[in-house]
Amino acid sequence: MSRLRLFVGVLPALLALVGFAPPVVAAPAVTLRAELQPRKLGASTTVSLGFHVTPGPLGELPPLSAFALRLPSGMGFAASTLGLATCSAPTLLVRGAAGCPHESLIGYGTAQVQVPFGTKVVRETARVSIFMTQPVERHTTTLFYFDGRRPVIAPLVLQSEVLTPRGSLDSVLSTPVPPIPTAPEGPEGAMLALRVSIGPRRLRYFKRVHGRSVAYRPRGITIPETCPPGGFPFAAKFRFRDGSDAEAEIAVPCPPRGARDPEPGRRG
Repeated sequence: MSRLRLFVGVLPALLALVGFAPPVVAAPAVTLRAELQPRKLGASTTVSLGFHVTPGPLGELPPLSAFALRLPSGMGFAASTLGLATCSAPTLLVRGAAGCPHESLIGYGTAQVQVPFGTKVVRETARVSIFMTQPVERHTTTLFYFDGRRPVIAPLVLQSEVLTPRGSLDSVLSTPVPPIPTAPEGPEGAMLALRVSIGPRRLRYFKRVHGRSVAYRPRGITIPETCPPGGFPFAAKFRFRDGSDAEAEIAVPCPPRGARDPEPGRRG
């Protein structure tokens, strides 16, 4: 069971014990996107995930406090060669993405953050780089680095643990979201959208071969050999700073019949 699911399940019971009922808060609507490139059974693939939060009728958007992205059963990091090196949050905040070893980079993306300034709403798009970092309690752990630019948002690092709920082969990227800093004394930013790709599609690592540096693609997340009825299911849970929750899910269609990795187990 993920920490996010445990927290969401226990919180109402704790409030009831002390005589408080949880407030009824309308949760924002969230849509989820997912894509596999290539989409072949048994293949090394790049997993693209994204979500978009729909603001309220007046443009209001509660800040996101945590999200958990669930990958399909059997689609995890165990067989990949992504992240042969690691980076750290302090390095990213001080030196930026350029301060990390190249082989710690495992993906890219973009994020859109909304900040209310008086009667206006300012939106900024930040580049996102995803790095492997040291495991936490033996869990594969990644860092989402948001390359923000003041005066709207500052650079930000989110730490995401890859958890496996008991009794399943699913992988869940459990990610707390701290307050997003904006301009000095400005309001907290709210994440409007996030779209990331994890895998070898745009990556090149390097190795020494006969004294020369040779570029190659690392092996990505592996698509299972069989596809469940209805496609590969992706799901996500979201918790907002005002106490509301939202869920979203989507299925990536099964590959066309006969679409398999011609060389199962090869490096991408």
